[in-house]
Amino acid sequence: MDTARLKPFLILFVLSAALCIHFWTTSRYPDLNAKATLSATAPLSSLGFVPLFEIDPGDPLWKRIALDTVNWMETNRRGMTFAFLFGAFLLAMLPLFRTIRIKNGFAGSLFGLGVGTPLGVCVNCAVPIAKAVRDAGASLQTALAVLIASPTMNIVVVSLMFTVFPFYVGMGKILLTLLFILVVIPLSCRLWFKTEAAAELPAASKKLTECFFTQDAPKFTSWGGAVHWAVQSYLKSLWFLLKTILPLMILSGFLGTVIVTLMPWDSLGHIGQDTGFLQSLLIMAGLAGLGTFVPAPMAFDVILPSVLLQAGLPLQYAAVLLLTLGTFSIYAFLIVWRFISFRLACFMFGVTMALGMTAGLAAAAFDAAVLGKAERNVTAQAAPQDNYHDPYLIRTDTALSFAEILEKHAAAPVAFTEFDSAPVEGIEISWAAFTQGDRDRDADKLFTRINGEAAGIEMPYRLSYIIGQIGNLAMNTQSVAAGDVHNNGRPDLLIAGDPETLPNLLLYINTGNGRFVRQELPLTEDIRDVISVALADLDGDGWLDIVFSTYYGENYVIYNDKGDFRAENMRQLGETLEGITSAFAFADTARRGVLDIFLGNWSVGPQFLDAPHSGNVILRARDDDPRSYDVIALEGGATGETLTALFADLNGNGHLDLYVGNDYVVGSRSDEIYLGDGAGGFTPAGAEFNKKFPGAHSTMSIDRADITGDLRFEYYIGQIAYMTQTASVADAAEMRREHNLLCSLERLHDHASAPPPGGNPDAALEKCVRETEFRNALIRVTNFVTDACENLIDENERIMCEIHLVNFRKHCVPPEYARLSAQDAETATASERYMRYCRMFQEATKRKNFSARAARDHALEKSGTLLKAANNDNSNILLRRGADGVYKDTALEKNIGYGGWTWNARFADLTNNGLQDLYIANGYAASFSLDNNIFYRNTGGGVFAEETNASGLSDYSYTAAFAALDIDGNGALDIVTVPTDAPLRIFRNNKALRNNAVQIELRDAATRNSHGIGAEIIITARDEDGKEHRQIREIKGGGGYKSFDQPVAHFGLGKIKKIEAIEISWPDGTQSRIEGEFPAGRRWRITRPAAE
Repeated sequence: MDTARLKPFLILFVLSAALCIHFWTTSRYPDLNAKATLSATAPLSSLGFVPLFEIDPGDPLWKRIALDTVNWMETNRRGMTFAFLFGAFLLAMLPLFRTIRIKNGFAGSLFGLGVGTPLGVCVNCAVPIAKAVRDAGASLQTALAVLIASPTMNIVVVSLMFTVFPFYVGMGKILLTLLFILVVIPLSCRLWFKTEAAAELPAASKKLTECFFTQDAPKFTSWGGAVHWAVQSYLKSLWFLLKTILPLMILSGFLGTVIVTLMPWDSLGHIGQDTGFLQSLLIMAGLAGLGTFVPAPMAFDVILPSVLLQAGLPLQYAAVLLLTLGTFSIYAFLIVWRFISFRLACFMFGVTMALGMTAGLAAAAFDAAVLGKAERNVTAQAAPQDNYHDPYLIRTDTALSFAEILEKHAAAPVAFTEFDSAPVEGIEISWAAFTQGDRDRDADKLFTRINGEAAGIEMPYRLSYIIGQIGNLAMNTQSVAAGDVHNNGRPDLLIAGDPETLPNLLLYINTGNGRFVRQELPLTEDIRDVISVALADLDGDGWLDIVFSTYYGENYVIYNDKGDFRAENMRQLGETLEGITSAFAFADTARRGVLDIFLGNWSVGPQFLDAPHSGNVILRARDDDPRSYDVIALEGGATGETLTALFADLNGNGHLDLYVGNDYVVGSRSDEIYLGDGAGGFTPAGAEFNKKFPGAHSTMSIDRADITGDLRFEYYIGQIAYMTQTASVADAAEMRREHNLLCSLERLHDHASAPPPGGNPDAALEKCVRETEFRNALIRVTNFVTDACENLIDENERIMCEIHLVNFRKHCVPPEYARLSAQDAETATASERYMRYCRMFQEATKRKNFSARAARDHALEKSGTLLKAANNDNSNILLRRGADGVYKDTALEKNIGYGGWTWNARFADLTNNGLQDLYIANGYAASFSLDNNIFYRNTGGGVFAEETNASGLSDYSYTAAFAALDIDGNGALDIVTVPTDAPLRIFRNNKALRNNAVQIELRDAATRNSHGIGAEIIITARDEDGKEHRQIREIKGGGGYKSFDQPVAHFGLGKIKKIEAIEISWPDGTQSRIEGEFPAGRRWRITRPAAE
């Protein structure tokens, strides 16, 4: 470079460097890191990530294409803006060198590799940069190398690729890409494209660069002149790029959108059915053409194939898309054709396709080799008995009999004092004062977290290969219910713990000093693998009974004999089911004074609509026998995979209706509503009503509460909710952490400071690290990362991992899935409880008919039988009823749209200020990153603020269920969670004690619904200024996910010291209003005595 040109070069260089630093630090790398954190859970649209517009599947084709084209442009907006701005800098700056063309083609490609790799922009965004490099005088090899290297060789994307794909697949892409850049491009330019490589710049490009240097010497003599020249040259370069290639960019986005609209990505999960080698090659060729054509955004090449892989796309096909998506595109094709030559554009397109097919064939071969090795290892470890490699973990703690508990741990019952005068005839009122306790009211955080062992609750867990069955939600999530089974005024805990332990149905009795002891239950050897639990007084004797479901389709009740649970009082509820009951809901459906039971059933996953395993039923209590039920099947609608259910009056006619939350999707529909007739009958709501009540896509929880103080219930539906339209990918990733950070997040170094005598001070940390590595291996196997087991150090864990690998690939996926990779050897070393799920899966697969399913889906879409999802953007749903009776989703405007992988989501006043807050338990067995449970504090008017870490409620364990209860009766709600991969947690409420509260519990001896399940309670109070405040609570018998709170209505009062009225809508339809002075700081018991 001439010294005279140094000044403008420095000006342009500094400005371009500033642009790069700003883009890399504020946009590109934060977004890439966020996508790496979210991995397969990153929100996707058809050709991008966060959509600007929701696409309704029912919209006309032209509208879907138009909106998706705009969404594609929005996804690429920042990257494309950078590309044009940076490309203009290169076009203005590089000609300052007398020559920048490297004559050696291989060296030119290597230089392009070095330039393109750190840029971190997609192939579409690399097009303007590559064109600017070429127009500035660089060699064709350099420009093409920049084009290919930028989207494919970025370090963050490469790291993500090795996380979600087998090592050999990721390495195959890297080697083939390097072959493309360093061998194919320079060699083809030397042999076949000499004319293109040697050609002079296009006339327009040459004219542009030449005009920069007319009479250049005077312009460079001063800094002022250099600045003027640099700005002028830059603007000319930017305009040149915009007018020459921006229109083709828009055209490319449109063409790509047309393709994926006509052939949606989710349709690829069905390919590969009954294919031989030749058919597979044709499929690979089609996928290679598709992947090479579409203008994919950055990291789309890794995330989309990973998602499709989990959805059922065979590995070899996913490998094809992994290489072709983002390496080249129709946009790059059009630019190469327009400005270089058509034959070079075709060559680049064809080479990308060929390399993609090579990647697919190599993936199939390596996959078969690794799987074959694992099969041989597993066969050599043949199990002499069931559960040999996966034995149950036998609990070592001792359960006490009821008599022993009374003798050793019985504390005086909570003393209730009769209220001086009962203001209402037929109502008895008593009260008990809140305890003072030892809570730290001045603690820094609202809650203090302790592990269950510190309170006497030992919940051992172990990670076996069963956690790798990600579709086996029944075995991979736990359950908890809170209630007073001894009628001593203190809430106890019923837990379905880790199914890997025996027994896993556990009853912990509250001893009144903040600790619990385990009470013995009459479980026979054949009752194991308990899935879901509940506490409810089914026979109406005033004592809460134990209700639970098992993995083998059997549901049971153990009737409570005044605190004792005897074998002779255990009965099966209904008949043995093919599926598994995952959701209980209780209600007096006909206002008869008895509790009916809804059984919501699950089988093998949401992809099998109408599986007979999943039929839901209602057990209708008989009037003549409090321990007998009639089984009533729910007719009409669709048979889904039910995870939650809630009885509530949804249409305002005074009768209980039923909301059924299903984990499946038919187009944009999932959940069902059954309208009650007031006599215990339920029929599908139908299309007209369903238009008024939206649902969700993957419902796991539903709850309702008055969050605004107007005595009207809002409904909150929890689903997979990683993204909202108001958040970016980075915002979503901020809520999550990489899985390898679990041990540090659990603060295990803190526990190591006081090891047991003679113990290893680092034992807890070492155990966590080993379990994390093992779990990650199982997760990766489930995501078809076949070589995930090979790096495990522990021999037993490696064998268990390989058992999961072999049996999962042979028995827990459709047989045709691994046609090109699985071996034929039989292996039967997995445990019976593992194989039961696989058998159910295979049976469902055999019945599955894709053409019939498509017809069924279409019929359901047209019929309106299922609820249309309130949104398509992966956010939870808050429904509020308008004056016209139509429910509207307001979750985003209330700031509670994000929920992670939501399981249980419940409202409760956790701060005692009179406002209902929201707590969400989340996580997922197959996720590569960790979800934090979420606490949203109600700031007033139903608007929420996320304060999880500030409140002390942070927990990154995989948690699906929790219960809210007042453990020590001090007037503040505590939370007990039951994680899958960590000890039970108790979050003790500290700061809520600064405010006043009252609690109201019901006792109804006049009916068999002794605890008033389904009752609504309204209180009225006045503050110091005389302003009236009213609140409503409900004694809930359903909703949530495998979780039941203490059946007590909790009302925070802030600084208010008394309430002046209590209104009760009893479940049988009776109304009561009680007026008087009811001081705060008390639990009030309101009793309807038995009729004389």
